Amino acid sequence: MPDQAPRSWGVASLETMRSMSGLEFLSAIRDGRLPHPPIMRLMSFGISEVEHGRAVFEGHPGADHYNPIGSVHGGVISTLLDSALSCAVHATLPAGTAYSTIELKVNFVRTVTAQSGTNNDTTITLFFSALYLVLYPGMG
Repeated sequence: MPDQAPRSWGVASLETMRSMSGLEFLSAIRDGRLPHPPIMRLMSFGISEVEHGRAVFEGHPGADHYNPIGSVHGGVISTLLDSALSCAVHATLPAGTAYSTIELKVNFVRTVTAQSGTNNDTTITLFFSALYLVLYPGMG
């Protein structure tokens, strides 16, 4: 996770979420003005940058994320990818608007270990497509 001041963990109230644009909401989480979602603690990742249509997450995989064959479990990688993609979409939404991932397809082209992020000569390129359902006020 990005090095920052101590974090609080929890979920903001529905009223708070509805009162802020997606960018305002995610910026408040990043800056520590709102609690960080518990999934970020569990998966050892966090938001390091957010702007309209863009979200950058940093994660630090460790042995707790390993599968039985000694690499980071694909579910951890997929969760990190889904979180970054979802937050990039969320950062474009006006106040009072919700969204949900309805499909995510990931192809793994190499393993990830705790050492993957420490080698500056390593570049991992992610190719992805994602589909989001955006619910506007008054719909369904």
